Amino acid sequence: MTPELLLILLIITLLTSILTSIAGFGGGILVILFFSFVFDIKTAIALSGIYFFFGNINKCWAFRKTIDQDFVKHLLFLGLPGAAVGIYFFQLVNPIVIEGLLILMGFYLLFKRFIPQSTQPITNNQIVAWGGLWGFLTGLSNALFLRIYLLQRRHLTTHFFVGTGAACSVFVDIVKVGGYYLFDFVTLKDFLLISPLFFISLLGTIIGKKVLDRISKEVFEKIVSILIVFMILKLGLDLFKAL
Repeated sequence: MTPELLLILLIITLLTSILTSIAGFGGGILVILFFSFVFDIKTAIALSGIYFFFGNINKCWAFRKTIDQDFVKHLLFLGLPGAAVGIYFFQLVNPIVIEGLLILMGFYLLFKRFIPQSTQPITNNQIVAWGGLWGFLTGLSNALFLRIYLLQRRHLTTHFFVGTGAACSVFVDIVKVGGYYLFDFVTLKDFLLISPLFFISLLGTIIGKKVLDRISKEVFEKIVSILIVFMILKLGLDLFKAL
């Protein structure tokens, strides 16, 4: 990774950390999109995984008082082994499959407000059952859509939504990043080059938390939606070329 690319990534990291601290999701899409212009989709996801890891550590600290620990415990019961299985298949499947899953995730995030959602609170047994699928899809590509769905079924406040989502993801991130390193998608040099993201992400998380109660969340969700459209178009074009 060249110094120029790293500088651009640092700027993107600051902006996306602010976004995810306000909207609760979506910032990582910009990072994946950026990397996909430079690397193949598997390498882009692997490098983005390091960013997600740093970002979720920071959000866990910033929102440490608003984490639904019971939800996290039940989701990770099958989520962690599911992520390990997902990572194994990640290095085996055709990149077209991963791009297709990301496109489907993007469409869900764009149109989720028009999809009927259950109003019944989710039970602990349901969280455990869904956790296995969430972990597997997270290891295989990304399962942001499923995490959002489960958190919404928990009927959490905004701060708990962000904090609980980060707490669930950070443990899975450890499994994913370890798998990326084991299967040679990232190297120790990549970790060293991307390590400054931790501090930039921390700054963005602090800023995002400060403005969380002052600026409309809907505004930022619209921004995220625009980023999702760009991601769908980019991955759709790559998928068309590969077919």
